[in-house]
Amino acid sequence: MDYEAQLFQVAPWTQEFLQLAKTLNNGAIMRGRTGWLNRGVENPESIYEHCCKVGLAAYHLFGTEEAVALGIIHDFPEIYSRDYTPGEIDPLEKRDCESAIMQEISNILPNGNFWLGKWQDFENRLGIGKQIAELDKICPAIQAVDYLNASNGNSLEQFYPYSRKKVNTPQLVALLDQICLGEIPNEQSAYEVYFAGLDRIML
Repeated sequence: MDYEAQLFQVAPWTQEFLQLAKTLNNGAIMRGRTGWLNRGVENPESIYEHCCKVGLAAYHLFGTEEAVALGIIHDFPEIYSRDYTPGEIDPLEKRDCESAIMQEISNILPNGNFWLGKWQDFENRLGIGKQIAELDKICPAIQAVDYLNASNGNSLEQFYPYSRKKVNTPQLVALLDQICLGEIPNEQSAYEVYFAGLDRIML
């Protein structure tokens, strides 16, 4: 699945912004995510691809530009920082570091104050920020299902119980359980089931 193309189709206003993001810090947003690299995944999902997926998930759940913005901006500090795995850094230290980075990024990106504000809404779980943060925690478990089906990587079963602890919205918990405890045919992406399930949720 081409998640970037899907995102640009439903939210074409993000295209110029995201294409610019690819050029920052020598394209750092395109590097593979640490959690997958640590588990031996070949051709792992990039930070950029993850941002596109969370943006798409936000669109399928809420259908608003605000939701998409929160979804795609949430990991932008990782352009100039590491994508730390859980427990690798003190949460307050990570938050302070990422806040300073986002201040810097807001001076580079067009409409920077808007994007800084959306990142802060995500970080502070303001409004729909709480649910978007849960989508961020669900996405790795969904991705792990696809990697498991492809026998790509190891210890991928760990992602579901971790995500399960971080998600509290009942409808999202039910969808997570359905996908991770059910069986997804090898020829079908778990994200197809995920996005279709989000379309049916009313919050």
